[in-house]
Amino acid sequence: MIFTWQPAPVAASAAKPAARPEVVALKVTTTAGKVLFEGDVFPVAPAAAGSTRVESAVFDAPQGRLQFDLNILRADGSKLDVGMEDYDLPVLQKGPPVILQPQLFRAASAREFREVSRDSNAAPLPGREFRRTERLLLRVPTYEPGGNAVEVSAKLINRVGAKLADLTPMPEESRPTLSQFDLPLAQFAPGEYSIEVAVSSDGGSARELIRFKITG
Repeated sequence: MIFTWQPAPVAASAAKPAARPEVVALKVTTTAGKVLFEGDVFPVAPAAAGSTRVESAVFDAPQGRLQFDLNILRADGSKLDVGMEDYDLPVLQKGPPVILQPQLFRAASAREFREVSRDSNAAPLPGREFRRTERLLLRVPTYEPGGNAVEVSAKLINRVGAKLADLTPMPEESRPTLSQFDLPLAQFAPGEYSIEVAVSSDGGSARELIRFKITG
């Protein structure tokens, strides 16, 4: 399981900007009290050379309910807010292939794109707003209950469901249970879009929509 976060954008009309959260002190436990993760998680930010910031909480989790306890902190370590969330991991049974949580990454250059596509520990973006100057990497993990080979495809569609483009697969960066796709945004106008992911195997098929917005 992967946990990431980013602070909400500050409204330009705000007379006095709210205090900015800088780190989330996260604790994840099972209902039986077993601690799966405990530590500080910084917001996802553009890659910086030599950075040692932990921008994602990555941990193995059993099926069932997980409890997330969050302390949102300012830069000086003082508490800004607290939060508690429950998350249910479904029991995976025999049947069609399952699309696990798709992940999106942004890159501002070809070099950044290559680096993130090869980094299995890169922190995925929690937000879904991007600029036309950016290039997106879509990472799609899958699970096939019967162990069959899975075919994965992805296409970009507009608000009314018309296909605009097929996403370019990256076979050299993919693995049997993980597929990656390239989506440069420069050719598309600002607006709302969706990526439709489709998977199929001898056990069946599945689809999922990932909605996002190009802001300019």
